[in-house]
Amino acid sequence: MGKKLLDAGPSIILLGFVFVLAFLIEEFFRRVLTSNSRDLIGVETTAVFYTERLAMTGHLYTDPLAPPFVIFPYGPLFPYVAWGIHRTLHLGTSLASFYLAARLAACLSVMAIMIGVGAILRFLRVGPLLVIIASLLTGFVMFPWGYVARPDSLYLALLIWAVFAFHRFLVAPSASGLLPSMALLLCAGYAKQTGFAFLPLLCIAGLFCLRAAKQRVVFLLEAGVIVALSAALAPPHFWQNSAVGLASGIDLRFAIEHVYRPLLLRDSLVIAVWLPCLLLALLGQRRWLFPTALLGIYALVLGTALGVKYGSDINYYNEYLIFAIILIAASLPAIASAWTRQRTIALCLASALLCSYMLILVLTQARPVLVWSAPRIDDPDLVAIQRYFATNPSSGLVADLAFNGIGAFLPTRIAFASFDVTGTAAAAGHLDLALVHKAIRSGTICYAVTRRTWATDIGDHDRYRFPWWASPWAAPVLRDLLPQFEQQAEFGNLVLMRNPVCPTS
Repeated sequence: MGKKLLDAGPSIILLGFVFVLAFLIEEFFRRVLTSNSRDLIGVETTAVFYTERLAMTGHLYTDPLAPPFVIFPYGPLFPYVAWGIHRTLHLGTSLASFYLAARLAACLSVMAIMIGVGAILRFLRVGPLLVIIASLLTGFVMFPWGYVARPDSLYLALLIWAVFAFHRFLVAPSASGLLPSMALLLCAGYAKQTGFAFLPLLCIAGLFCLRAAKQRVVFLLEAGVIVALSAALAPPHFWQNSAVGLASGIDLRFAIEHVYRPLLLRDSLVIAVWLPCLLLALLGQRRWLFPTALLGIYALVLGTALGVKYGSDINYYNEYLIFAIILIAASLPAIASAWTRQRTIALCLASALLCSYMLILVLTQARPVLVWSAPRIDDPDLVAIQRYFATNPSSGLVADLAFNGIGAFLPTRIAFASFDVTGTAAAAGHLDLALVHKAIRSGTICYAVTRRTWATDIGDHDRYRFPWWASPWAAPVLRDLLPQFEQQAEFGNLVLMRNPVCPTS
């Protein structure tokens, strides 16, 4: 009896992990989908703003160098999916309904990621219980970036299923067998442009795996046709928005403080376990693990390179984390076969590492979102501004010169938005402020909304209070644009300013 209990011990521990992880992920879904927060992690309003614009105007992008100077740096796929969910469920026209649709699109994408990880591991003949744990752990490490209204989770879901399609191709290599992977990667690129960075890797792997020269030529021709069609189907001004919105310069100090150091603090345990598994896979000639091992290396290098870009964050390593979890889970059975009597000891050690990692993620990722207060969707200041323009018909656009997500409240009237993207682009020289001045002088932009302290302390740099990532460029942009407006009304902490050139409403 005692021997049976001892043999069943590891399974009981694993089942306990399954229960804990499933409960945590269910709680993440519930908290996110029922939240009345306007910005759980500070970057949701852009995606919601463009989902609204798509629903109300029928298009996503405009010329970033012409009025209204609205820049959307991401691909079009996520807003279309969110809009499709919004229409399918008949959620109404309130701002809260657009938030729900966008967050639901993200949460469904997280589920697709977890299922995709499980499908890859089952394809690699990993046991069902370990597959479930690895899939749930993937959903756990995605919080909060994967659950909120932004394209990360949709992009990663398409990327993971592209990897699954590539594993199927390896069973019976053929020129047409690579096309599903390429199509999914292109879709991933149109969800978030990082997906395009994996296309060269797929092409190299395909040419390496295809033995016959005829197959290689056919693959290159088919791939060229697919890429050309996908480029031709891109929405108007998509490439211009991407070029202007993502060109924010390089800042190594920023990367060390906000990308590389958080990576080591948050994911050092994963890196420590991944490295031995990587060495075992490469040195042990375990060919079935080569794709996942190489993808992990590539994603780690790619995240490190992209992290140098100003404004980057820890989510640039989400791809690496997912590939690392797949590699570790796929390597564990081979490692466990080398243990005999010490299997229980090894499982206890692995359990301690897993518990420690979960605790680190809860403290660094989950706690700030679940505990800290955040602005509500029905922000009274922004609702008042929205009502002002609804009850006082007037012409002209409204420039967003505050970090308050104003665009989501005035989706068809907003100009120079979002301020974090347009301001960075203007400071880096990718958006000519002379063109914005011309639109103000001509009366195209008639209003601006900013914060009270910024409106009154234009010349006093020390009194500006900006988000930590905006201080290098926000003050010069405000000094350049705000003097052309005069104060008209105050709504709490926000100030509505009017362009004297435009007629009074």
